[in-house]
Amino acid sequence: MQELNDTEQKIVDAAAKVFLKKGIDGARTQTIADLAGINKALLHYYFRTKEKLFDIVAERVIRNAMNQVLGNISVEQDFEQWLQNFVHNYLAIVSGNPMIPRFMLWEVEAGGGRIAHIVKDILKMDKMDDNPLFKIVNRAIEDKQIRPIDPVQFIISLIAVCVAPFVARPILEKVIPDLKVNSKEFIANREKAILDLFLYGLKIQHCGAEDNALREKLSGSWLLW
Repeated sequence: MQELNDTEQKIVDAAAKVFLKKGIDGARTQTIADLAGINKALLHYYFRTKEKLFDIVAERVIRNAMNQVLGNISVEQDFEQWLQNFVHNYLAIVSGNPMIPRFMLWEVEAGGGRIAHIVKDILKMDKMDDNPLFKIVNRAIEDKQIRPIDPVQFIISLIAVCVAPFVARPILEKVIPDLKVNSKEFIANREKAILDLFLYGLKIQHCGAEDNALREKLSGSWLLW
């Protein structure tokens, strides 16, 4: 990620606030320039177009979030401790930065290429050839820390339950009285609810014939990276 000088950083910080409020279509370069304390000509000198500026802001927001989620992951971690850390960090990042859910939605509408590139970049920098999340799940299954599950479905479900309240926040807060998605109380309760849901559902004592059959099906497949 390219280093920014002081003026560029001011522009990017101002643009992030304007894009968050207005989106890329509603944002005006004059508004961004005024907020950054510069003239519009200087903004265009550094970033040429509003679209290029949006790309830079979105990449920085997403990359910083992904670095905090994926950075320093070890496949040797105890599964329960890893899950607690993942959920805590994910909720803290998303609740502390309201730009992330919106930028993620905009990125999905744009095809998702930027996020895919960033994730691959982070894994490459950490010298990981494969997604470590799948390895952590598979290792926990092999060590009988959790029952046999489909790692892909588990990771998708985990991310979904973490991010869903923040994506749906405008609706949830209108439908559910007194709900404040970004409040400390809600975040703490949400973290506990997610951990209770997954840790209870993954307990090894729940293993049965269907679980053993699933493990046999997954054994040796591409899911066990």
